[in-house]
Amino acid sequence: MLCNVRFRVAASLSRVGVIYLLGIDYMFHLPFVGFLMFWLLARDPIRSTLRRNAIANIFRCSTILKSDTNCLVMISLKLTLTGALLATALVSASGQTITDDFSSAAQWTSPVAFGFGNLTFTNSRLEYSVTGGSTGNLSYTTLATAVGSYTSNWTAQIDMHFVDFSTTDPTYADLALGAKKTGPALSPSAGGEINRGSSLIGSWETNSSETQITSSLTDLTMRLSFNSTTKVLTVDYSTGGSFSTITSYDLHTGGTDWGMTNSDTFTIFLKGNSGNDLTTAFGPLISGPDATFDNFSSVGMTAVPEPSTYAILVGAVSLGFAAYRRRPKRSV
Repeated sequence: MLCNVRFRVAASLSRVGVIYLLGIDYMFHLPFVGFLMFWLLARDPIRSTLRRNAIANIFRCSTILKSDTNCLVMISLKLTLTGALLATALVSASGQTITDDFSSAAQWTSPVAFGFGNLTFTNSRLEYSVTGGSTGNLSYTTLATAVGSYTSNWTAQIDMHFVDFSTTDPTYADLALGAKKTGPALSPSAGGEINRGSSLIGSWETNSSETQITSSLTDLTMRLSFNSTTKVLTVDYSTGGSFSTITSYDLHTGGTDWGMTNSDTFTIFLKGNSGNDLTTAFGPLISGPDATFDNFSSVGMTAVPEPSTYAILVGAVSLGFAAYRRRPKRSV
């Protein structure tokens, strides 16, 4: 009876649906609790309220339950199963629709920069700027919250703004939306770009030549679409109406075969790139408001679980094991 009462009390304390009981009086769990709290509070502000409630429940439930080993065993086993189901659901969450107005940098990795190129999350957009002289400048960031599946259709698109300043070859400057095979390298990759050096919009693929269209457009929406049946990646753009195709790449056969398998995924990235093809001259200086990304959206991509998801699962399993070790021994 006492166990049932305590279980009901513990359940009523948890308004988030799952009780995470790591705050018990085991020295073994203290470092893990600290790690879990860091991820729960620091990783994603969108879920911070839910996570603060979960942390509060850790300590509330530990106070209620730590004196009753039998009840702890029962609940810990339930939690282990719940944690496993939760993690499985999050890992397999596919077909997600993602939108981002860049009011924060929460969905993207910290930009990588070379030369004097910098991508900055500011003014509710992502700005590319070049503040010093260099023959080559580059900065990019990758989408951290979702990946494109090799076995499912998906699309990703973004608005680009790039003023048509006066510059010609061999000076160049471009903004790009790209997709790469998930991994540490930035290639193989393909995508669409708006180029100010030659007043072009176009597309590229690592193993093939660029496709370019002469245009002085300063504002457009660039889109990537992957067909999982044909394994073709299509690059197209729009100025507010229907989309026009720039080109398509077959990523499964021929010279543009990326060697992907069904377990591989695509990572979306945004890139600013500028410089001068002559090693004796500098590329253009660019003011951030003149080169921007905004209003990202994707459909059909697969959500990437956060580290806190794995922490919760491992913690639940750890607690279940600890409770099992403390279960009363039967007398013979």
